[in-house]
Amino acid sequence: MDFVYLTTNYLPYVLLLLPFLFEKRHAAASLTSYTVVLGFIFLLKHIFNVPRPYGIGDSPSFPSGHAALAFSQARTIKPYRNFYILGLIYAVYISIGRVITGFHRPEEVIAGAILGFFITEVILSWFHRK
Repeated sequence: MDFVYLTTNYLPYVLLLLPFLFEKRHAAASLTSYTVVLGFIFLLKHIFNVPRPYGIGDSPSFPSGHAALAFSQARTIKPYRNFYILGLIYAVYISIGRVITGFHRPEEVIAGAILGFFITEVILSWFHRK
């Protein structure tokens, strides 16, 4: 296994589990936001049904699910400053990697990043308002 495979397929789960170590309510918000973002991206991919660049793969391309989930997770760990900075670096790394490898166009990654971050922002504010 190479570094790219490990960081794109296993690191997201480590970031998703971080809030569980600190606060139960934040952990529930984290899991909820991950699920909502995943569902929303899946829905948008099938509404827009944009083919991937260069004919890579057969699943729709817009918006980028990797970017959405990476930025969602980065936003989830924002209360933990050191982890947040690493999370943002990770999210940018994933997003750039999706464009460089040809799986996405830049606008698909930007749309995914914005959607993931702001959907998570809304969900976290709702959870912490209670």
